[in-house]
Amino acid sequence: MGGLFATSELSVHSFIDGLAIGFGFEADIHIGIIIAIAVICHDFTDGLSTVTVMLNSGNTLVNSLRMLFLDAVAPVLGAVVTLFIQVPQYYIVVLLPFFAGGFLYLGASDLLPEAHEKNPQILTVISCVAGFILIFVLTYLLSDVLAI
Repeated sequence: MGGLFATSELSVHSFIDGLAIGFGFEADIHIGIIIAIAVICHDFTDGLSTVTVMLNSGNTLVNSLRMLFLDAVAPVLGAVVTLFIQVPQYYIVVLLPFFAGGFLYLGASDLLPEAHEKNPQILTVISCVAGFILIFVLTYLLSDVLAI
């Protein structure tokens, strides 16, 4: 039973990621593609977290893989749900920054302090700057490719 609550939360989080993808496509195909790429990259770490939490909580490999499957299907279900929900464009303009703000909040409040706590400060700063540069370059390149 241990680990099920935490991994269920990750699956709910992944479902919400799927909603973000679907709403992104409702706003504009280019926004949807960018959100989908970001969520897909992000969900690899969610999958690793799911299996790690399940195994460290004493669950079997089979149960861990079941939760991994649930976590992998959740964003697809979230995106599919948006096909049946028609949200007015002016709400989507509010929803997408809400999702972005949630990602920024989690990164700033949970991930960054933990990175500073467990790693040398210079390594954390270099990694953050490298990540910023990578995202900037990818956004610049994708904006040319997708004609945003």
